Amino acid sequence: MLSRCFRFRSKRRLCIRIEREKWPTILVQRVQVLGTKSARRNNGRRRLHRKTGQRNEVSAITAQDLTKSYDGKTNALEGLAFNIAEGETYGLLGRQGSGKRTVVKLLAGLFRPSRGRCSVMGVEPSKRPEVVHRMCGIMLPSAKMYASMTGQENLHFFGRAAGMSGDDVLSRSIELMKDLGIWEARDALAGTYSTSMQQRLSLARALLHRPKVLLLD
Repeated sequence: MLSRCFRFRSKRRLCIRIEREKWPTILVQRVQVLGTKSARRNNGRRRLHRKTGQRNEVSAITAQDLTKSYDGKTNALEGLAFNIAEGETYGLLGRQGSGKRTVVKLLAGLFRPSRGRCSVMGVEPSKRPEVVHRMCGIMLPSAKMYASMTGQENLHFFGRAAGMSGDDVLSRSIELMKDLGIWEARDALAGTYSTSMQQRLSLARALLHRPKVLLLD
């Protein structure tokens, strides 16, 4: 099961100048992201597990007794509870198979909880997933870009699918690709991108529509 949940008050840059806009709420589940001195210093002081943090900030993401079983016998996730305030960066730390990815998918509305509930900006993902998708930027390993389209064509396609205007998609994609260091490869097929470039392109897609919440798996 999940062993630790860390909060980060510092507004660290994710290799991109997000500080020019309103900082989104960010939830990450990668152990590598949290393996820093800053994370270890926060252990205990910022740790929340099976307890709802009582804070005055507006909650962007909440979970109450969140539980998920895939086979009806064994719980992949059990009794998780937390509050994440708007603009906060929050990380889940646990060994492989502890349920980190399950949390992200429950918040994204890809799974329904077996017990308990969760909400994103006051909306339950299991009941209104389409609303959550409009508010969230989601980066999952299973969400691949189209290999036969260029990097910029991919961003144009997903931006238009999200309801952005053509001019907005163009200016936003140029900004993100430059900030993420993949502008020079904008006309190359996404299938030829290195793993690192594909990850940066996926992050650009997640940030494209200026989400209020960013879920990183």
